[in-house]
Amino acid sequence: VDPTFTMSVDGAATKTATVGDTVSVDFNLAGGLENQKVLGVVIGYDSTALEVVADTDDGTNKRLSTSGSINPEIVPDATLAIGYVESTNVTLALASASAIPTSGRIATIKFKVLKEGESSISYTGIKYAESEGAGAVETQLTSLSSVMITGTTASQDSGSNENTGGNTGTDTD
Repeated sequence: VDPTFTMSVDGAATKTATVGDTVSVDFNLAGGLENQKVLGVVIGYDSTALEVVADTDDGTNKRLSTSGSINPEIVPDATLAIGYVESTNVTLALASASAIPTSGRIATIKFKVLKEGESSISYTGIKYAESEGAGAVETQLTSLSSVMITGTTASQDSGSNENTGGNTGTDTD
């Protein structure tokens, strides 16, 4: 049985954000990865509309790590846990000395909205194996989820400080 993967932004499949804002997308394993110690996940995105906010950036290489985006609990005895940020995708390479949990958050990756319009983020490839060096199994991508980010511009009335709802802060002592 192939494992099941999901993703969400603030618990939903869609998010509207202002150009320049950053949104956090959760990538989750929902089940079916019993007794596996190696997981490779490729996440595709439109780099003209979204930019990955990397944990480290040395000017040449952008990376994600367990001290930032990658959930360290998904690789309890990590021998490898790194995310490679490339021009149109992110590749998460995870390996553990013990079995990877069968469900849980793999990573939370931040994306900066670069322009107006809709842009999707989706899984484009997933491989897993019982151990490093073992033959990897590539899962079918037929039922994997995606999220849609819609970039908008800030309101034209940005000079107004009017409170448009919620708690007004009035004290009625």
